[in-house]
Amino acid sequence: MANKITYTDKIQVNPKKTHVNQFWADDANELKNKHNLNDDRTTVLENDFLTLETTGALTYQTLVLLQAVSPVPDEGTPAKVVNDPDPSNNGFYSVVSGAWVKDDVVDGTKNAYNFGFLSTNNGEDNVTALQNALTGGGEIIVDVAGTYDINASILIPSNTTIKFGKDVYIRKVSFNGSSPRYAFINDGAWTKTTNENITIDGLHLIANSIETGSDSTAAIVGLRGHVNGFYVDNFNITNFTMLDVGTVAFCIQICTFENIKIENVHIEGEKDGIHLGKGNNFLIRNAKIETYDDPIALNGHDYVTGNPEIGWITNGVIDNVYDLSAATATGFFCRMLAGAWVDWFTGMSIQHGDAIIASNGRMYRSNNTTDGTIYTSTTEPTHTSGTVTHESINWVMTEDAAATYTGGVKNVSFSNIFLQKNRNYAFGYMFSNDDFSRSYYPDADVPIQDNFVFNNVVQSGTLINVVLAKTPITSIKINNSSFIEPFLSFEDLGTSGLVYNDTDISFNAVTFNGSGSSQVMSSQYSTTARLVNCFKTDATYIPTYAVNVNVVEDNVNEIKEFETITVEKILSDDILYVQGGVTGSGYSWTPNTSTVAILDHISANRVFLSLVAQNQAEIWFGSLTSQNRGRLSYDFTDDSMGLWLAESKKVSITSVGDLSTTGNLGGTYLRMSQSYTVSTLPSGVLGDIAVVTDGLSPTYRGTATGGGAENCLVFHTGSGWIFN
Repeated sequence: MANKITYTDKIQVNPKKTHVNQFWADDANELKNKHNLNDDRTTVLENDFLTLETTGALTYQTLVLLQAVSPVPDEGTPAKVVNDPDPSNNGFYSVVSGAWVKDDVVDGTKNAYNFGFLSTNNGEDNVTALQNALTGGGEIIVDVAGTYDINASILIPSNTTIKFGKDVYIRKVSFNGSSPRYAFINDGAWTKTTNENITIDGLHLIANSIETGSDSTAAIVGLRGHVNGFYVDNFNITNFTMLDVGTVAFCIQICTFENIKIENVHIEGEKDGIHLGKGNNFLIRNAKIETYDDPIALNGHDYVTGNPEIGWITNGVIDNVYDLSAATATGFFCRMLAGAWVDWFTGMSIQHGDAIIASNGRMYRSNNTTDGTIYTSTTEPTHTSGTVTHESINWVMTEDAAATYTGGVKNVSFSNIFLQKNRNYAFGYMFSNDDFSRSYYPDADVPIQDNFVFNNVVQSGTLINVVLAKTPITSIKINNSSFIEPFLSFEDLGTSGLVYNDTDISFNAVTFNGSGSSQVMSSQYSTTARLVNCFKTDATYIPTYAVNVNVVEDNVNEIKEFETITVEKILSDDILYVQGGVTGSGYSWTPNTSTVAILDHISANRVFLSLVAQNQAEIWFGSLTSQNRGRLSYDFTDDSMGLWLAESKKVSITSVGDLSTTGNLGGTYLRMSQSYTVSTLPSGVLGDIAVVTDGLSPTYRGTATGGGAENCLVFHTGSGWIFN
C-alpha cells in the first residue's frame, strides 16, 4: 500500500513570476492531492482483491459509489459496501433485474452486520437488528470483533445456528428502561412449543452485573438462566465463555429437553454453571467451571424458582470437566435432586415449594414465602395458567399434563472429572427438605435414582464426602479413579413412606492416597460394597466401613515406591502389575529397579498390547526436557507407520510396505523378498529397484526385456525400467 503525503498545504508567499520550469506551492499541493488520490484508489483496489479472494465481490466505500457503476453489471454480480455514512447500507449486494439489491443471505449465511448489529450501537438497536437477522432461522454469523450491547432477551427460533467470531463479546446492559430478562432463549419457551435444532457457537457473554432483568418478555416461573432452553430438542451450546456469573441467575439453564450438547465451555462466577431440569439425552463435555455454587446441577426436582418443570433427567454423559480451584465454595460439584408428589386432597398440609397433581391432570406448586409456614389446603386449584391464591397458598400452574409423580436422575456416566476445589461434597443425591422446598411429600411414590458410573475421577482438592446420598439409589460404580480418603455417606431421610432398598457400590481399580485407618463408607440402611483391584499408596492406609455396609470383596493392594498412580484400565488380575523393583510372583528374575510397569499374561502363548484411537495411535519416548524424543506411530487413515528419532520423523512405511528414510540403509546385505517378471513390474518412479526372474539377454543399462530366464536387478530411470 502506498503512503500518503501528509505535509500541510504549501502557501505561496512571494508572487508568482514567469520563470521556465519553476516549481511553485500550487504545484506541490497539486502533486500531493494527485498522489493521495492514487493512494486511495490503490487501497480500494487492494481491498477489492482481498474481497474477491474471500467473497468474490468488489468493495465500494459507499452505496452511492456502488449505484454509480455504469453500466450495471450482469445479473447476480456481487459487491460489498463497507464504509457508508449510514451503517445500515453496509453489507453485500447483488444485481437483481438490473438494479443493486442488498443481500440478506450470502452462501446460505446471514451476517448480522448486514442487519445493523454493530458494536457501536446502543443495546436497543442491537436487539432489533439481531432479532431481524434471526427471523426465519438459518445460520447467522457475528464475525466483526467488538463488544455488542443488548438490552432485552434475544429469542431464537427453530433451525437456527448463531456463530460468534473471535473477539466478539455480547454484553447485557440496561438502556431505555429495559435490561435482558434472559440473554438468549428459544422463542417457544413461553407457549411451551418445542424448538428444534438450535446451536449457539462461540458466545462470550458478559453479565455486566445484570441478573434477571426486566424487558418486554414475561417472567417464566423457575427459569432464571443467562442462556436458556425450555422445551427444546437438539439444543447445542458450544465454545462458550462467561466469567462473571452473579449470585441470582444460573449461567446455562435447560429444562424439558431432548438431545442437548454443552461442549467446550469456560464458566466462572457465583451461581450454578450448568443447571438442568427434566429431559432426556444430554452431553456435557470439555468444561472448566469455577463457581461458588454447583458447577453442574441435575435437578429432576427443584425449588419452585429453580426450574419451571420437574420430572426425570435420564441418559447423560459428563466428560472431561474441571471443578477449578477457588478460595470458597458451597454445595456440590454435581447435585442430583429427586422428589415425589401426590394427588391433591382436601385438608392436605402444604408448605412452600410443594407440588401436587389436581384432578384436571395439571401440576401446581406452592410459591409462598420461605418462612416454614404450613398451610392447610381445602380448595383444589383448577386454573389453566398463572398464579391463583386459595387459603393463602399461591398456586402456580406449572404443567398442563403431568406425566409422573416422581422425578430424579437415572443413567448418567461421569468420565475424566478433576476435583480441584476444596468443598464439602463432590456428588450429591439429594432431597430438599427445608423452608425452601420439601421435594418428597410424605407417603408419595419412592423416586429411585439409578445407574451411575464414574470413570477416572481424580481428587486433588479437599473433600468431606465424595458422595452424600439422601435418596434411594440402586448402584454406583467407581472405576479407574484416584482419591485422597474417599468417604461415601448414605442417609435415611426418615420421612413416612420413604423406603431405602439395598444400594450396590463397587470400586474397581481405584487408588486410595490416604493414610491410617479411614472410613470409606457409612450407611443408615443396607449397602453392599465391592473393592476390586484397588490400590493404596501408603502402607498404613486401612479402609473401614460402618455397620450397615456389607463388604463382599476388599481387595486393596499396596503400591510401593510410588507416591500416586492412576490406572486407566485393569481388565483382570493377570493383565497388569505395577512393580517397584520387586520380583513378581512366579518370576525367576528380578526387575530392574527403574521398572515402572510390567504387563504380563503368563498363561498365554501370545500377548498383545493394543492402542485404540480414532485416527492415530502413538507410543512416545520422553525425557525431562522433551516429551517427544522418540515416537512410534500408526495412522489409521492410510494405514501407514512412522518412526521419530531426536524429535523428528526419520522412517515412514506405507500400507503396501514401501519404506523411506531420511538416512542411509546399512548392514551386511539388503534382501528383496519380492520378485517380478518384466511384464508384471509396477509402474515405478525414479530410483526404484526390483528383481526380475525372466530377463532376456540383459546388458548394463539396456531396456529391461522379459521372456528369458535370467534373474537380475532392474532400475527405474523415471521413464522406464532398465537392466542394472
